[in-house]
Amino acid sequence: MKDSEVLILLDFDSLIYNKSKWKIINPIFGRVGSTIDLVRILNLYLEKKDKKFNLFDNFIPDMMDIPLITAQKVSEFDVDIMPIQKLNEVIIQHKIRGRKIYYLTMIYDRKVKESILNCILKYTKIDSYFYDLPWLEYWIPPITNQIKSFEYPQFSKMIYIKKFIKKIEDDIESEEKIDFTSKYKRIFYYTTDLSIIPLLKNYIKEHSNLYEYKQNSIISYLIANVLEH
Repeated sequence: MKDSEVLILLDFDSLIYNKSKWKIINPIFGRVGSTIDLVRILNLYLEKKDKKFNLFDNFIPDMMDIPLITAQKVSEFDVDIMPIQKLNEVIIQHKIRGRKIYYLTMIYDRKVKESILNCILKYTKIDSYFYDLPWLEYWIPPITNQIKSFEYPQFSKMIYIKKFIKKIEDDIESEEKIDFTSKYKRIFYYTTDLSIIPLLKNYIKEHSNLYEYKQNSIISYLIANVLEH
C-alpha cells in the first residue's frame, strides 16, 4: 500500500466538547462568569452560525486534561494506547513517510488551536511542523434543526471520519469526494475520546466486507498521559 493511501487524524476535541459547563464572557448572553451547558452552546452556535457568530469570543469551555493512565493499568484497556509523551515521535515518522496528517475539530478557531497545542506541550516537545498541520472541521447541522444530546459532537465526528474510507467498489472517477482531498484505504486515528473508539471499531467490524483492509481500515489509539509509577 502506498503512503499516499494512508491518512493520519489527530483528535483532541473531547477535551473541549465534554459535558462540563462553558463560562459566559459576553454579557449579551447572561451574567459574565456564569455557566451554560454544552447542548445550549451548540444550539446557540447552530442558530447564529450563518451570522458569522464566533463561539469562542463569547464563551470559554471548561477544558479537560489528557486522560491519565498508569503504566500498570494500560493492559486493562481494550484499546491501543498512545502515550502523549511519544506522540511527537510517532507523528514525525508518519510525516517522514509522506502521509497526510490533519487535526480534527468540530468548530475551528485560533483559540482552539492554541489550547490544544499548549495542552500537548505540557507533556512533550512539539516540532515546529505541529503548528502548521492543517485543521479540518467536522461540524454537521442536525436534520431536526435542534441538538438534543451531549453526544452530538461524537455523532458528527463518526459521520465525518467514515467518509474518508475508500470502499472496494468505489469508482475512482465517480466516487464521492470530500472537498479537501481524496479518500484513503487506511486511517491511523489518534484521539483523547475513549468512547468513540469502540464505535468506530464496531462500525468497521460490521462493514469490513466493504473495505480492502477489513477491520484494520481504521486503527485507533487513545492518547493518554501514561505515568510510569
